[in-house]
Amino acid sequence: MTSTIGPYSPQTAVDDSSAGSVAWSNPTNVLSSNATYATADVADNSSTYYTHFIKVTNFGFSLPVGAIITDIQVVITGYYTRNASGGRVYIKQLCGVKNGVITAPYAPLDGTELTVNTNTTAGYSTGMFGETWTAADINSSNFGIALQLQLTSSSETTSLHAFIDSIRVTIIYTDTTPTAPTGLTRANMDAVDANTFSWTYNGYANGIQGAYQLLIYDASDSSLDYDSGKVTSGEWFRSLPANTLSNNKQYQWKVRCYDSLDQLGPYSDLATFYTSAKPVCAITNPATDGDTVATAIAAVDWTYTDSEAEAQSAYKAELLDNSGGVLEDSGKVSSAALTHTFAYDLVNDVNYSYRVTLWDAKSVASTV
Repeated sequence: MTSTIGPYSPQTAVDDSSAGSVAWSNPTNVLSSNATYATADVADNSSTYYTHFIKVTNFGFSLPVGAIITDIQVVITGYYTRNASGGRVYIKQLCGVKNGVITAPYAPLDGTELTVNTNTTAGYSTGMFGETWTAADINSSNFGIALQLQLTSSSETTSLHAFIDSIRVTIIYTDTTPTAPTGLTRANMDAVDANTFSWTYNGYANGIQGAYQLLIYDASDSSLDYDSGKVTSGEWFRSLPANTLSNNKQYQWKVRCYDSLDQLGPYSDLATFYTSAKPVCAITNPATDGDTVATAIAAVDWTYTDSEAEAQSAYKAELLDNSGGVLEDSGKVSSAALTHTFAYDLVNDVNYSYRVTLWDAKSVASTV
């Protein structure tokens, strides 16, 4: 995802004499755009002069660790004056400052003229100054911009005065921080069992999850009932031991993820689930294992018991052959019925078995 931060103003500005011959007066006046100016002047002379660099640093950027820098944009506000028409002021060089050092190669802007007599703002896309930049480079207090002007007088009677009000920087970058996890999966469950919570990690360009944190809240009062803490793992699931939570309650949960660079993404939306004790199914027809059935009609009856007094919401009945293969499956049937008749015709002297699964009102299934 492409993101933008800025424009930011510097907190430090100095006259840097490593290039040029014309010094800057009051360089700290460029720290904010307030119509106070850093100035550079040349007296009457038919010649070309170059200023020192005015070097500004300490912008206070805080890019995410894995940000990929794609552009450094510089906005300069200023102008120049002259006492006669025979003179002009240009931006000679606009350079980056990396680790406190003015970058090379520089980005020459010969021919870019400041406006005369009128304070004007102009923006420049620098092409990264021919450098590769990391988030740490940009976030450093030693990151900055260096500006050099060219003052050209074509007449011995022309003096030039350059005024720079502000130098601001905008960073364009690709944000690689993970986004919020999605696909939170947790059906209603029996809390006396171990249960697994899963999600989908959404990292930049299919990046790798480095860690996660999962929180579970009691929905009745939003109290925190479980906190996994930061778990270093690339797995998109968390298994809770049996009896971590309590039955007959509503819970909400969320998760956030770190990437392999330890960049932390936001929490997911809250997902809701209920806990409920499993209902108990007891097959009553056939009454006991090994009973002989006197009819070809395959029918099974059962009783439903629930410790929380919840009604049966659905059932699933299966007819199995002697090796456990499924001959007929009712599928999940939304019904409180306690009997099911199969369409399959039984054959004499063959062993069959039934399997019944029941669901309570919260869709928690009985043990098969």
